[in-house]
Amino acid sequence: MTYLDAATRARANLSIRGKAEVDSAMLDGNRAAGVRLTGGEEIGAPQVILSGGTYGSPAILMRLGIGPAGELRRLGIGEPTGPAK
Repeated sequence: MTYLDAATRARANLSIRGKAEVDSAMLDGNRAAGVRLTGGEEIGAPQVILSGGTYGSPAILMRLGIGPAGELRRLGIGEPTGPAK
């Protein structure tokens, strides 16, 4: 909220949700098509900007199979999961 002024927060194409934790992104081929929250809710979007901070963004990407191949193999994480639901 600190970085969004009142005019930006009022935009019709922007939703702000508190206490929503992203588990992973939903992929459509090699394109992000939305996000999946930790509670299982899926939110589709024509454009996805991943900004989960220093630790959150890499963790989300790695759960999708995006990241250093050796580290992903060590964690038992395979290739990205395919089309979004």
